Amino acid sequence: MPKAPAEHVAEFLLDFLPGLLPKPADSVVQSALGTFKDTLGEFLKQPRVRRQLLETAQGAESDFRARARGKFPNDEIIQAVASFPLFDRELFQAALRSLPDHLHEDYLADHLKQYIADDWQGKFTPAELREAAALYLNCLRVRLLKVDGYADLVARLAILRTDERTEQILAIVRELLELVSALIAKSQPAQTVLASLFTIPPPVADFTARQKELETLKTSFKNGAVITGLSGGGGVGKTELARKLAQELADDYPAARLEIDLRGASENPLTPEDAMRRLLEPFYPNQKLPDDPNQLRGLYRQTFAKHKSLLLLDNAADAAQARPLVPPPPSAAIVTSRRYFSLSDAGLSEPLRLEALTEEEACDLLRAASPKLRNAPADEVNRLAALCGRLPLALRVAAALLEDRPDWRPADLLARLADERSRLKRLKRDSDPDLDVEAALNLSYALLDDDLKARFRQLGVFPAPFLKISAAAVWFGTARRPPSAVSETDDLLGKLITRSLVNISSAPVGEGPAGEALFAYSLHDLTRLFALARLEEDPAEAGQTILRHAEHFLEQASAADDLYQQGGEHILPALASFRFLYPHLSAAFARLAARHADPAADRWLSDFPGKCAYLLELHLPPRERIPLLEAALAASRRLGDRKDEGIHLGNLGLAYADLGDARKAIEFYEQCLTLHREIGDRRGEGNALGSLGLAYAALGEARKAIEFHEQALAIDREIGNRRGEGNTLGNLGNAYLVLGDARKAIEFYEQCLTLHREIGDRRGEGNALGNLGNAYLVLGDARKAIEFYEQQLVIVREIGDRRGEGADLANMGAAYKSLGEKDKARALWGQALAIFRAIESPHARKVESLLARLDGE
Repeated sequence: MPKAPAEHVAEFLLDFLPGLLPKPADSVVQSALGTFKDTLGEFLKQPRVRRQLLETAQGAESDFRARARGKFPNDEIIQAVASFPLFDRELFQAALRSLPDHLHEDYLADHLKQYIADDWQGKFTPAELREAAALYLNCLRVRLLKVDGYADLVARLAILRTDERTEQILAIVRELLELVSALIAKSQPAQTVLASLFTIPPPVADFTARQKELETLKTSFKNGAVITGLSGGGGVGKTELARKLAQELADDYPAARLEIDLRGASENPLTPEDAMRRLLEPFYPNQKLPDDPNQLRGLYRQTFAKHKSLLLLDNAADAAQARPLVPPPPSAAIVTSRRYFSLSDAGLSEPLRLEALTEEEACDLLRAASPKLRNAPADEVNRLAALCGRLPLALRVAAALLEDRPDWRPADLLARLADERSRLKRLKRDSDPDLDVEAALNLSYALLDDDLKARFRQLGVFPAPFLKISAAAVWFGTARRPPSAVSETDDLLGKLITRSLVNISSAPVGEGPAGEALFAYSLHDLTRLFALARLEEDPAEAGQTILRHAEHFLEQASAADDLYQQGGEHILPALASFRFLYPHLSAAFARLAARHADPAADRWLSDFPGKCAYLLELHLPPRERIPLLEAALAASRRLGDRKDEGIHLGNLGLAYADLGDARKAIEFYEQCLTLHREIGDRRGEGNALGSLGLAYAALGEARKAIEFHEQALAIDREIGNRRGEGNTLGNLGNAYLVLGDARKAIEFYEQCLTLHREIGDRRGEGNALGNLGNAYLVLGDARKAIEFYEQQLVIVREIGDRRGEGADLANMGAAYKSLGEKDKARALWGQALAIFRAIESPHARKVESLLARLDGE
């Protein structure tokens, strides 16, 4: 991962002092200098010294940002200068080599100007850049002079480097050896205690986003905070956010800042007493701590009441483990956990539940973590963020994989992550066990008991949010479900929610039959892939779970379709319900289509289009319906179900008719008619006749169309199919309108409108209103036509009929064109064209032609 500017500076300083040594030819001097270099290297390797150098560099950057905000109104220049070392370590090191020569600000400013000209050109002037660089280096110089022994070493080494007399060099080397030996002796005992009292590392160098959460934590922070993970538990960034919070609060806790892994995601979490000992040991080196638990707790509280310290209690198992570790004031604690729990009784703020990053935040993290992505096209970065589920760990893994391969472009990584089945396996960096998304998720899974493991992996079949009733159906089936299923489902979901393996909507998404609030549940994308992979390890369990999921959602879709057909106030709830259900139906279709040799799968595939026919037609454009119908037709034939076969033939004809291919539609309708007559299905026969009438009307053969519609009308009335009767009346009106008999067409349309209003069929009502508008436009009464079109527009938008909306807008445009109102016509045709293109309607070409002619007038 890229290093922060401060890390670059600290690394350079560790190499800087030895680099000042001269290289004389005299062997005696060389030997003396070699001894000194070894001693100096030992000093620089002291953890305390390394930490001081890093903290110095971090402090210098912080000082610069703080001082620059008050001096430069231009945020870009502050960001450019502060982040410069992140991009080009060599140039920055070259600038730092001027430290003994009083920090040549001009040198750094010139290089900065050359480097960042492309990225920041025009954002600030060269003079502003030079001034900002001078301020940055001044902050670094001030901080460096405070590091133990640094100022003396630099001064003496500078003299040593310029002196050419052997005797003088040897004398200075002896002095330096004494100085460094004294510094080592001084730092060693203090280092052991000091380093062990400040063990919270800074957050990762590419830490980004989470500003809203950070401000929330800082605002509510009194004695501490609890951070839990909502999206999959592992990898959501709890620990890094906690470290960032600790970094921002560091100055308030001067005595100690300690991090401890409570191992809550392991099978053997630390006991509170073990954790207390580890946190107390740095305060009492080489001393025996009390064996008695009560005495140990007393010493723990006494120590942190006396020494104002900040504790990061990372990866807590539960409240019982963390509660005894919350220190008394003035000390404070930050607790992270994969489980959701509150420690408000111990004085900590209410838990903050982390979700995945926003799209913008995820893209920012990717660009910060990978230089290859900084100038990559936005759509590639967005797609990569989406494939990683906007999970911080997954994003960092993806960035690391991209940087590990010099020959990879972002497109190469996107191609490797595209397949859901292998994505988790690929989101892993072999050389770094901390960058393994699947391993992070497995920690949470391993802690579940066998029953809860089974319940969790079965939830992998849900590709989108689901309701509690759906979880119950997948876990217990729809038939012979035990009376306790509802309460058991609630308990099981609760356990998975508290373990951050299942998410719950922040507000109800609707009401149940008894008025109860309904919440939506979901799994983070990568968590779902993990669960599904575990499920597929047992083909029998996977098969049963997939079938239960498919049958449940088809049952729900059928109920929504029935509700839609009731019309009136039921239409909008039915449409909303189907939109919620469709991602599950689509996933079920894909899974069962791959198992077509299974009779149960074939039964579902054959039932699917017919059980939600009305809503499916509204929801999908014809080109997307055809594969579903072809699969259904093949399944019905394998099952020997002739009635379903006829239904699918008819629906395939309708889909091709919607695409404008009337000849192909007629082929399917004729097969459908023959089959329904063979099995004596009068309703199916009537539907096939009506469909043939529509197809011939589309070909301009109105007389033949009327013959088919009259046969269909007789059957509709014979069997009491009122909806079919209304549709056929409208179709007869259309045929007479094609023949030029608008008055007779209006008679049929008015009968059609009355019937559809009686049965509450809003879609049929809308079609009748539109047809009346067409008839009056033919009669030359454009104003009356527009009245009907406007009534139709309200209905088609209400029920989500995109094809009907496009046709209505196109017809209304024609009416306004006939009135000479060309601007209105152009606007309406433009809206219609956008809809027709979106649903792949052949009518798009006709509207394009109308617009072209209008523009040419």
